[in-house]
Amino acid sequence: MVARNKKWGNWPLENHINVRQYDNDSFKNEGSIYGEEDTNPYIKIFWEWFPDAYPHLHTLRFTGGEPLLSPNVFKVLDYVGANPKPELEFAVNSNMMIPERNIIRFIQTANDLTANKKIKGYSLFTSVDTWGKQAEWIRNGLNIETYESNLHYYMENSESKYFSFMVTFCLLAIPNFTEFLDKVLEFRKRYNIDDSYQRVNFDTPYTVEPPHLTARIADDWMIDRLQHTCDYLKERVDDNDIRMFSSVEHKKLTRVLDWVKQNRYEGEELAINRRDFAKFVDEHDRRRETDFHAAFPELKSFYEMCKNS
Repeated sequence: MVARNKKWGNWPLENHINVRQYDNDSFKNEGSIYGEEDTNPYIKIFWEWFPDAYPHLHTLRFTGGEPLLSPNVFKVLDYVGANPKPELEFAVNSNMMIPERNIIRFIQTANDLTANKKIKGYSLFTSVDTWGKQAEWIRNGLNIETYESNLHYYMENSESKYFSFMVTFCLLAIPNFTEFLDKVLEFRKRYNIDDSYQRVNFDTPYTVEPPHLTARIADDWMIDRLQHTCDYLKERVDDNDIRMFSSVEHKKLTRVLDWVKQNRYEGEELAINRRDFAKFVDEHDRRRETDFHAAFPELKSFYEMCKNS
């Protein structure tokens, strides 16, 4: 982010809340003591603290950045292997766009810990907001085919055989979310081979910031589309079949719809954040060589409206 901003400058947005998401001043300068793992003082402090804390842990979760690119995460797992803790459960948040060798190493290490009862178990939480080209545009660097392939590899080789999609439900998740729901069912029908427990989960917390990417700037078409998505999920609810959706999952998505309806921006606040949305799209395409209009053809008129707000 810092390197791109040095090349292109700060993003030309109006709302200060939106600006600070991409402002150079919001990030540490490159080469600071926080930039590299081998010079980061917090890592040194962590390893001074961890042996004392470890006996009291029952849950350990690695978040990011991308944990499975960090040698220190594997160092922690090696520590657990050398100091078994059978009641410990750990989880990893991963974008699953990492080298194959890292995935293999993680699975082999975690499987060994589980098989030898050095831990109670482990799980994977993975980030995606919709599916297909739109998911790739939202999370620049994502290749949806590689991502899906890595998830299948995990499910076929992991002793855990459990993962959860972490959806950050933003404005751009709305147009194509039914395809994501279809993919969830596809995974469930493949991997829920018995009725013992749900192996493929997902959650849909709504995005609150930055305002220009929240569904609070949605137009009526997008609200109707979100209603359609809720109905689409509801038609596939069966609380007696773990290969289908649950009523709880339907309620969670309906909560998003209700929140958006009750909190849509109005007046100048709406106009500013819609203008920022259009500016963000233009800057994203320019800086990262993406094509918003190819990924989101159904939002052409919405984009023009935002640009002219």
